[in-house]
Amino acid sequence: MPQVNSQKSSGSVGKYSTNICFLAAHLALICIAVCCHCATGSNIVVRSLPSLKNGKGIVLTEEVPQVPMTTREVTITTGTTLSLQWDAIPSDVGYVLFQAHSQAFPVIMSYDVKLTPENHINSTNSGLVVLLAPSTVSASVYVYNPHDSDVNVLLVTASYAWPNPIVGGCNMEFDVEIAPYLRVAFNNLKITVDYQRSLEGHRRDTPAAPTCDQSVASLEYTVYQYFMKEKDRSEEEYFRAVQSMLSVQSVEKNAMQVG
Repeated sequence: MPQVNSQKSSGSVGKYSTNICFLAAHLALICIAVCCHCATGSNIVVRSLPSLKNGKGIVLTEEVPQVPMTTREVTITTGTTLSLQWDAIPSDVGYVLFQAHSQAFPVIMSYDVKLTPENHINSTNSGLVVLLAPSTVSASVYVYNPHDSDVNVLLVTASYAWPNPIVGGCNMEFDVEIAPYLRVAFNNLKITVDYQRSLEGHRRDTPAAPTCDQSVASLEYTVYQYFMKEKDRSEEEYFRAVQSMLSVQSVEKNAMQVG
């Protein structure tokens, strides 16, 4: 079994819980657990937009019930961009965390249809945080399939209220300003997990948000590892494993603490 080595470059906290993004290495899911309590959910709309690449796309609209976290498996056709939007967000929600998980090919998740190094991530396990201003009632990101084949994607959207920490909110190294995702490197002997620190949660209308120096002293990080079924590399098993690790409670229940 490879040794897991975590490097704080973000993460999670122990008992109050915020959400996590994670990556698969071999047959293991490596997770950083974060402290948070989920806020009341709202309606989420998934629709297809013209491609970021060639301006072509199929229009699709879906609505998901009002819950704190939604998961939805979708097929993104070649060259298609999905707009993932959460509407009617309650005022107590501080931020929305969007995730896109795929097995075969990475997809691009971005804040805007025009890509810059600072506004998107290209990964099989993407995650972006949308912070909400006091008057904001909706949040959205884009998910783009740049490949010549269709890609099945597990979309995850969750809303978080104060005092949940903002995952990746004290990022100092990754390209995206708030980086809720992990970087994982591995060989036969060692798995290295690189993550950005979190920022203390605060209300939307707080005049002065907590600083990263304050957050370093108040937040703790715990690393968990979950082994998937041996010899089962099916997409069904992959998505099942991801869904079993989407909350701090499920991580503590299903995974093994390694750091």
